[in-house]
Amino acid sequence: ISGHPLDRFAWESATFSTAELGKLGELEHRSKVRVTGLITDLRKLFTKRTQEAMAAFRLEGKETSIDAVIFPDAFRVFGTGLHENQPVIVGAEVNRGEGPKLMINEVYPLQDAGKTYAIRLSVALDQDEVTDERLAGLKAACRANKGSVEFIIDLRYPTGDAISVKPESHFNVYPCQALMDALAEEVG
Repeated sequence: ISGHPLDRFAWESATFSTAELGKLGELEHRSKVRVTGLITDLRKLFTKRTQEAMAAFRLEGKETSIDAVIFPDAFRVFGTGLHENQPVIVGAEVNRGEGPKLMINEVYPLQDAGKTYAIRLSVALDQDEVTDERLAGLKAACRANKGSVEFIIDLRYPTGDAISVKPESHFNVYPCQALMDALAEEVG
C-alpha cells in the first residue's frame, strides 16, 4: 500500500503554504495565496486574439482539487516546468467568479519549496547547550543537506543578550524534512 504522492512533502506543504485548498472558497476574491498540490488534467491553450500559449489544469490536494489557469506572462516563465502529476507549490490569486479558481502567478516543483522561499534557517541555542558534540552534529546536518539557504545559529545568554552567528557559506543548507529531522535530533 502506498500513500498519497504529497505525503512525502508534508513538511514543505505545512511550512510554505499560506492556505489550504479546501478553504480557498472562504477567502476574499483576489486573495493572494501559496498552495501545494499535484498538477492533473493539464491542457495547453492559446489566447484567442494573439495566440499566446497559456495553460489550465486542476491542482489536486489530498482531499480536494481546484481549477487553475496560468496566463501567458506567467506561462512564458513557468510553462516548461508544468508536468502532469507533478507535486508543485503555486503562488496565485483566488478568483471567486464561478466558484473558486486559481489564477497562477508562479509554479515551482514542491521539492524546491525550501530553496525557493526560504531566505535563512536559524537554530536557537542557549549558551550552556553549546558543546563540541552538538556543533559537530549541526555541522554534519548542514553538510548532509547542502544548499543555498543561509544557516544561522542564534546564541542566547543567561543575561537575556543574544547574538547571531553565521557560519561560512559552505554551511548553507537545503531546507527539507530530512534537515529538520536532523536538526531536531541535535537541538531538540
